[in-house]
Amino acid sequence: MKYQELSDTLSEIEESDLEYSIEVSNYLNHLSINGYVALRVDQVSSKYEHDSEIEIKLDTGEVIGSLIIRPLSGLILQENITNLKYIAFLNDIAKEDFPLREYRLSTSYLIIKNEFLREYYRKHYSYSSVWGGFIHKLDYPKFFPPKSSTTEITIRGVYKFPTEFNKMTSIKAVIEPFTFDRFLKKYHQLELISDLEVVNKIRALKTDLYGIGNLMSEYSSNDLNKFRMMLKLKIRNIHRISDLAFVATAYKGECEEIFQKYNKPGNPIPKSVEFSNLFALSSFSEVDLSSMKQTLTGSAYVNYILDVVSYWIYRIRCSIAHQRIGEFILTEKHEEFISQFIEPLIDEVLCQVYET
Repeated sequence: MKYQELSDTLSEIEESDLEYSIEVSNYLNHLSINGYVALRVDQVSSKYEHDSEIEIKLDTGEVIGSLIIRPLSGLILQENITNLKYIAFLNDIAKEDFPLREYRLSTSYLIIKNEFLREYYRKHYSYSSVWGGFIHKLDYPKFFPPKSSTTEITIRGVYKFPTEFNKMTSIKAVIEPFTFDRFLKKYHQLELISDLEVVNKIRALKTDLYGIGNLMSEYSSNDLNKFRMMLKLKIRNIHRISDLAFVATAYKGECEEIFQKYNKPGNPIPKSVEFSNLFALSSFSEVDLSSMKQTLTGSAYVNYILDVVSYWIYRIRCSIAHQRIGEFILTEKHEEFISQFIEPLIDEVLCQVYET
């Protein structure tokens, strides 16, 4: 409730309807209850327990308030209600629902003493994600882009995780709400499989030290080479991969900037003319690619598609993971590019890699 609503409500009810004795005032255009103002908190770190009350102190040791974390169900049990939780409740409840003996919160709150409100807004409000692990106001459209519309999901075969790490990271990728972080969790699964394939190759060489040396030289310090090698061993249906890779042509501007302008070693399309010719094709099928370059048939076609796809996926991984000068820095405006193009592509790679 706002100040005037609560003031009007208090004049209409019996004191026995209140859990605590309260005094209300209008402080800096905020509802103040017993000398405290409640500031809405949209998001709290998952490291904190639900239904918690955590003191907030300055570095001088002075307590300025408490973070009231919403219970998972929203319901605060009677035995857990405190003075500050009750203040949060009174801020949260609608006027028409009061009085109510069931204490519910729709969100979390920071309950702060009046005398610290100005300083808090000036110095600390905008940085609560850094020092406190919570966010007062989350711009939902900015952080959570529109979902892609999916009408069907196909189970194509039998799948198997090679390690427990792959299983757990796959689960984390499902839970992860942010597009960039979700992509990284998917890439990490493929990264481990790439390492496992190198280990398997070394085991197969047994005591061939010369062969092991060559293998280590080729793969130990080059993540892109390992990733490319793994795809060429695991991918069975190149047509699904090429169809999803062709979606890149709908994002030619982004692809040109990320993959060509920020060109890195290992790019299978280093020349801008070949890039333009590739993106002018009506598909990435073997027929269309061989019309661009006659040698791209059979295994050469398969290798070309996998070289391009591995480079594209790897470069996106670097842009997300590194975010430094010299790498293309992805921002929220690239969410659609990732979610509509690169993410479906890496999803298909994962499905084929996990198929037994």
